[in-house]
Amino acid sequence: MYNLEAFDTESNEPAGRVVDITPEGMMLVRTKPIDINSVLHLSVELPSEIFSTNRVNFTAIAHWCRHDINPDLFDIGLEFTDITDTNIETIIGLIADYAFPD
Repeated sequence: MYNLEAFDTESNEPAGRVVDITPEGMMLVRTKPIDINSVLHLSVELPSEIFSTNRVNFTAIAHWCRHDINPDLFDIGLEFTDITDTNIETIIGLIADYAFPD
């Protein structure tokens, strides 16, 4: 998987690194914890030389937050709650073409 950065669309601040993604949601790693049930408005930047769109925008809810194996970081489990069909198709393409096999 490419090294993808997620940004808060309201503040344009980094929200974390994408470490796993599915058509239903994703896991971020970040330096700050987040409250469960927090609603996030996010954008993930895509490599422009590979994708026809340069970002995927969506709203997600945090279902869990726990310490990463690195105690300075937190893993955040997010479920997409508002995402376009086009952006879901982009995510499916990203997974198919660039994810590591299980």
